[in-house]
Order: sequence, then C-alpha cells, then structure tokens
Amino acid sequence: MENDTKPSPLQGLEDRVAVVTGGSRGIGRAIARELARQGVAVAVNYTANALAAASVVSEIERDGGQAMAIQADVSDRTAVEAMVQAAVQRFGDVDILVNNAGIDVAVSVLDTTDADWERIFAVNARGCFLCTQIAARVMINAGGGGRIINISSLNARLGWIARAAYSASKGAMEAFTRCCARDLGQYGITVNAVAPGAIRTDIWGDALTPDAEKAQAVRVALGHIGEPEDVAGIVVFLASSAARFITGEVILVDGGRGTCDYLPTEHALEDKRYPQI
Repeated sequence: MENDTKPSPLQGLEDRVAVVTGGSRGIGRAIARELARQGVAVAVNYTANALAAASVVSEIERDGGQAMAIQADVSDRTAVEAMVQAAVQRFGDVDILVNNAGIDVAVSVLDTTDADWERIFAVNARGCFLCTQIAARVMINAGGGGRIINISSLNARLGWIARAAYSASKGAMEAFTRCCARDLGQYGITVNAVAPGAIRTDIWGDALTPDAEKAQAVRVALGHIGEPEDVAGIVVFLASSAARFITGEVILVDGGRGTCDYLPTEHALEDKRYPQI
C-alpha cells in the first residue's frame, strides 16, 4: 500500500534532481514518487504513455513536489541527450539517475527472433549504457558527484523459462554496474543495482490471478510478493548520502525468493538429525 504521509527527508536528497527512466508506471512510478517525497525534483521519462507520465507528475505536484514528464526512447542516443538536457534546463542539474526502463518478451530461446533479442538488449542494456554515460558526463561537469541506480531483476541470477533474452540483458546490466562503479568512483559517483523479485505491478495484467499470486508467494521466504514501494525504498536509500560508501553492489529485493527452495515449507523434506561422525 502507498503511504501518503510525507517522511523526513533522507540526508543529501533535498534539492537534488533525478531522472527516472520508465517512470510512468509500476516500479518506476513508485521510485519517482518516493524520491519526490524526499525533496528531489524528478524528471519522469516515458516512451509512449504520455497520460500515465502526466498522472505521475500531477501526483507529485499535488503533494508539493517538483516534476516534469519527458518522452524519450532510451535506446536512442539523440533522444537520451535531449532528455538529460531537458532535465538540466528545467531543474539546473542531474544528480541521480535511475535506469528503470525495460522490456520483456516471454518466449522460449528456441523461438526468440533476432528482432526480439535486439530490441530487448537495445532498451535494457544499451539504454542503460546511454543514460549512464550521458548523465555521468553532466554529473562530472557539475563536480558534485552523483548516484546511478540500475533496476535489474532476480531473473539475472535464476534460470527462468521463456526469459533467455530478458535474463541475459539484466545480467549484462549487473556486469555493467560493477564496471561503472570502478570507472566513475574517482568522480564521486556511486553506481549500484537493485534486483527485484516478484513485484505487484500492472505489467502482470490479468496473469496475476489469486492462484498465480499464491504460486509466487509460496516461493518467497516472507510468504508474499512485493509492492513497488519495497523497491522504491531501497532506491531512495542508495540515492541518499547514507549510501555514500556503497558502490558496485547488486541488492536483491525479493523477500528471500532467491535464497529459497522452490517448494513451500510443507513440501520440504522431513528434518533429520544425523549422528556426528
């Protein structure tokens, strides 16, 4: 559930400027709203759904924050350059970048087309590269350091049926995160990734039936799927000065899904005690 109570700002976030790609819905929307609650001016990027992006901006402004919507295909260098410059022109700087934009195609590797593979990598991997490079140059020129947070996925670590291209693109993002942490650390820029597990967003569509949700929940140590705000909270922490000595890390936000057996507790093997040898 969303919390409309405005929290005390985390240290180092007031008067900062963030660009959140894919910020018009789901996890991106929650990140944009939570950053705004912390006093950050937010550029909400979207690809096609202008109404959804405008809704996020309206919600932020209604709560006393600053925001703008910017259309851009993150896989296009010219569009990304224009997006970052628009944020600078409106708010004066870019201190925080959240690479959240991503696409997926649920198809077996046997049936994945060249177009499927190339489009997924164009958005999920090249988009992350372009936004990082262009925003980092702005941060370096400003001389005040910065925060870059990439939204990966538990799929980068677990083998998932019909998700070869998506999982590979997120694995590339995590490797890119570690390399960027080394390249950009000298400029006071931290680069981290957040890897969500099963999160309740509209991307599920009609697929998240009660039975489907239960099937997901039994695989999670905490017994339920996550909410977009669960991811947003970690992103806000990584953007704050409290995380100034954290870089090159990938933080799972999955309720323990990645460390669990695939079967729920009631189906686990009977506990046995063996004599010490």
